[in-house]
Amino acid sequence: MTGMKPTLRELTAAHFEPHAGGTFIFQAPADANGNPGPETTMELLEVSLGRKVPAARQPFSLLFRRTAGPELAPVLHLIVHEAFEQEWMYLSRIAPPLDRDPAESYYEAAFN
Repeated sequence: MTGMKPTLRELTAAHFEPHAGGTFIFQAPADANGNPGPETTMELLEVSLGRKVPAARQPFSLLFRRTAGPELAPVLHLIVHEAFEQEWMYLSRIAPPLDRDPAESYYEAAFN
């Protein structure tokens, strides 16, 4: 994988940790006419490790805060970031964490 961007299946928490505090863009799917969907800009706030299990990779989750663009619909979105392959990812809107501004929108991506 040297010199190549990791694919969704290869991603681990370690791939995202250097990008905490950075900006990611998530693009919605194209509409019925083939026009690109809207883009939403997010800040990666946290990378959290899950309980270690005997698996190919340790589960982890990513906490994002929406900084610009529309709220994400409950569909797959294309992740756009120079460090990663463009792939479809599902993010769930979550209640604001206790230590975060309740007026903001937060999303989580979970990897098993």
